[in-house]
Amino acid sequence: MKLLDVDNVTKNFKGLVAVKNFSFELEKGKLLGIIGPNGAGKTTLFNLITGFYPVDSGTITFKGEDITNLKPHEICRKGIARTFQIPKPLGAISVLDNIMIGAFNRVTSTSKARKIAEESISLVALSQYGSVKANKLPVAFQKTLAIASSLATQPKLLLLDEPFAGLSPTDTERTLITVDNIRKTGVTIILIEHLMRIIMKVADRIVVMHHGEKISEGKPEEVAGDPKVIKAYLGEKYALRK
Repeated sequence: MKLLDVDNVTKNFKGLVAVKNFSFELEKGKLLGIIGPNGAGKTTLFNLITGFYPVDSGTITFKGEDITNLKPHEICRKGIARTFQIPKPLGAISVLDNIMIGAFNRVTSTSKARKIAEESISLVALSQYGSVKANKLPVAFQKTLAIASSLATQPKLLLLDEPFAGLSPTDTERTLITVDNIRKTGVTIILIEHLMRIIMKVADRIVVMHHGEKISEGKPEEVAGDPKVIKAYLGEKYALRK
């Protein structure tokens, strides 16, 4: 079942084409990886899907409904949530209270919001830090908190923007488990990531961006062997290692 359809989406910033005629489809329950060099347009694409930037042309369809240029809170209510590269929790309140704020996207009752938050914090294995102020968490755990806050909005589609960036090997493995646990709940995921070993391990399909355009799409092993991808992103050393 097709969950998301991005069709010929384009975004310009004062003459600079950040995303150009970009298209892809995503089936329910799958994990799509998006890779590409810095400045390729990956985060801009996330901003277009989630309504943070208006689309100049093209359409975005979610669950069969045109959501192009809806406001971010409207798109969140439709069932799309996201994280950002740099987590910015509300540092003066607890981890659990941060997550509860996301839950209020769906419910108005404090008790129901707390129940949703407790389910989310358990799923990402942060329960022991629930009463800790968010600004006391290490950055790696703040990233996990951002994922939990997004999950509390009860999304059907979760967009993760470089959740593994800067993590230690231990935190990377912990986050891999978190992503796997999320998938097991039936949430569909789009993941922006630079670490090829991560994206090759978790993605069902990969889309490659370069200068705002799609230069390759396919199964991980197909994309990794694409000469265009090796030239634009992976480099000759990657090809030699293979």
